[in-house]
Amino acid sequence: MYQLTKDLFRIPMKAEEVLCSTVYESEALKEFTEEPVKSPKIEEVYGHLKFPKAPTDRPYVYASFITTIDGKIAFQDARDSALLQTNNFLDKTGGNAPFFVFMLQRAAADAVICGAGTMREEPNMTVHLYDVDLEQARIDNGLPPVPLNIISTLDGTDLLFDHTIFKKDEVPKMINTSPVGWEVVREKCQNPIFLVGPYHTMEDVDFVKLDRLLEENKGTIPVVVTGEGAQTDSNILFRILRHMGIERLLIETPVYTHHLMMNGLMDELFLNYACIYVGGGAMSIGLHSKSCTSTDHPHTKMLSIVNAKASPDHWFCFREAVIHGVKGRE
Repeated sequence: MYQLTKDLFRIPMKAEEVLCSTVYESEALKEFTEEPVKSPKIEEVYGHLKFPKAPTDRPYVYASFITTIDGKIAFQDARDSALLQTNNFLDKTGGNAPFFVFMLQRAAADAVICGAGTMREEPNMTVHLYDVDLEQARIDNGLPPVPLNIISTLDGTDLLFDHTIFKKDEVPKMINTSPVGWEVVREKCQNPIFLVGPYHTMEDVDFVKLDRLLEENKGTIPVVVTGEGAQTDSNILFRILRHMGIERLLIETPVYTHHLMMNGLMDELFLNYACIYVGGGAMSIGLHSKSCTSTDHPHTKMLSIVNAKASPDHWFCFREAVIHGVKGRE
């Protein structure tokens, strides 16, 4: 039986202070049948957060970001993304309504991928539920209190091995890296770890051996090594995660989000839209990465739009289904 965590940071959020309204809802949502977390508080504040069934060979993948009117996901002078909500000074909820919805999106995930870059910008963060009622809702729905924190790094050199995530025993952890990255992690990680792989191709994965390896090393951090050289292979990682029972995978790293968008592996985006402007060279999804072309780029379909009842004009949550492979007008 799962129990509430005792040593993780909390932000109390009263339902009456974070109430939301549905501005738009697509007919497509009626086909979504999976509701991983539900509780009277969630229903009162938001309604029902439902997903389609996960594919059999990978998790259902969605990303969640706080973003501005110009697509920035952090200020340049203070890079904690939560400041986009708390410093939206016209939001009468003080950022609490959008933050609750952001946490709800996290509460629905079995695992969350966070990047080494995000960890460097936020050295004290862990991917858990800041609202205790959302953590309790996970437990009441048969989920562990904290989603699996998957730390993604290509070559290991950008990873902070003294980060808070590595110090919190209540946070379940996994590292995904490349063969080159494994050598760095093996040398520098101070936590007990064990190697899963390396898997250069899908054919390298022996799921019977994988199950035995995971069972024999419970309580130790698995380092899943995929790909070649300093590059990882997301298809192999996702197949392993699905085998492990991960049905919904949340992405909270902008670099990895761009990679998945470019490679047809992103299913949904939740864009928590703060009505503020940042501009300049502040962080955005895909910054410094190769851009899509004018003739080949992902599209989206709006699934829902939600706002805060107490401040309906200054924050919105756009939920969008990603459509890959559109090559021209029909």
